[in-house]
Amino acid sequence: MPEERRIVTIDEKIYKNKEHILRFIADELEFPDYFGLNYDALSDCLGDIFEPTTLRFVEEEDGARPECVQMVWQIANTVAEWNPDLTVETAKAGEAEDAKAGETDNTDAGILSAAEALQRLEDGNRDYLQSGIGMGDVSMELRRETAENGQKPYAIIITCSDSRVIPEYIFSAGIGELFVIRVAGNVLDNHQLGSIEYAAEHLGTKLIVMLGHTRCGAVTSTIAGHSGGFIDYILKDINEAIGGEKDDYKASCLNIRHGVQRIRHEFQIHPIEDDRQIEVVGAIYHVEDGSVEFLKDE
Repeated sequence: MPEERRIVTIDEKIYKNKEHILRFIADELEFPDYFGLNYDALSDCLGDIFEPTTLRFVEEEDGARPECVQMVWQIANTVAEWNPDLTVETAKAGEAEDAKAGETDNTDAGILSAAEALQRLEDGNRDYLQSGIGMGDVSMELRRETAENGQKPYAIIITCSDSRVIPEYIFSAGIGELFVIRVAGNVLDNHQLGSIEYAAEHLGTKLIVMLGHTRCGAVTSTIAGHSGGFIDYILKDINEAIGGEKDDYKASCLNIRHGVQRIRHEFQIHPIEDDRQIEVVGAIYHVEDGSVEFLKDE
């Protein structure tokens, strides 16, 4: 019988930063939980592979290879020289279609499913908590790439304007990875809904996250009954969401759940193309420690 071989396809056009490609390989090869997102850990874990495994790198037509992919390719080839269970292949984009049987499909033009995007946000927040700094790719290489080829954000984040809440840091995201919409108190009108619609319909983003936070000034002002000026438009919407709730954490959760339901309702009325694949979730960012709590539907 032919040897059963695990094949992992790495589509080079998708991976533009180290954290993204290392996380993908770790998930596909089921590396242990203590695997660190660094090249030394990758070398160690590839060396510990004891079942026939092929890493197949699918090159872009012009042959250009992002720096992070080149590093992984070099490490994999080095390990393959002494680990007989690991092989490395390179194929052009068109040629790879002939070898799909039995391998993981990861060539969907860089668009993640809602579930994959949510997992990436959770992983990114964990990295942020462990590192204490933003880890996203903001390199000159990626700036040129996104300038020439556009953005492919994997999640839409609707969040507060509060300066303590920085989604790209919170989720360890880089340039072109998050489509962020900010407004005090996470309130929604047609401008925000239009922005969501654009990212979902024209950019193909599958996950919409309504991200509130603890100690939100807009929420506490609503609870305190403050009013005046244009802020009244924000407080009125929040008051509708929280009712008589006086606990600021519970009120923030109510406000986020109200926003999630509003988005779901509006896009039932004005459906987004292919909306069956789109998910809307709520989350709370804890400004005290940097963690993100994803809220379950009630």
